[in-house]
Amino acid sequence: MATAKQGIVVKKAPISGAPHTQAVRYGSLVFVTGQGPLDLRRARQIRAARAAGKIPDSITNLTFVQQATLTLRNLGKVLRAAGSSLDSMLKVTVYLRDLAYFEEFNRIYRRFFRGNGPLPARSTVQVARLPFDILLMVDAIAHTRDGRP
Repeated sequence: MATAKQGIVVKKAPISGAPHTQAVRYGSLVFVTGQGPLDLRRARQIRAARAAGKIPDSITNLTFVQQATLTLRNLGKVLRAAGSSLDSMLKVTVYLRDLAYFEEFNRIYRRFFRGNGPLPARSTVQVARLPFDILLMVDAIAHTRDGRP
């Protein structure tokens, strides 16, 4: 029997209304869409603006530390809903608006890992702009905790 692709939707993690799924589970792998520093209130504002045909330019006045922390919390919520965890991530891509935040992000990122296993492979790139003028976005590939589909 072929493995089916399963969309993961997490009600406790913000959804911006863009045309994508928060994560896709395929077999024992989980592919997480880029997560940003949205909370549920801001996500509702974005969906309402999109429904009215308007796209807000900027949605956050949070500091980089606040944005990074919220982004990684959102990533963890989506992974848990898919049967995975931050410690089960295999590959992470971090998109930073400014590489000046690189070391600060590293300090925050390290606090989110509790296991003794290796950290995931990771790439960090600077990008010219991200949606709604957020300062970072993180996507990931992980495996399920039990390793089974």
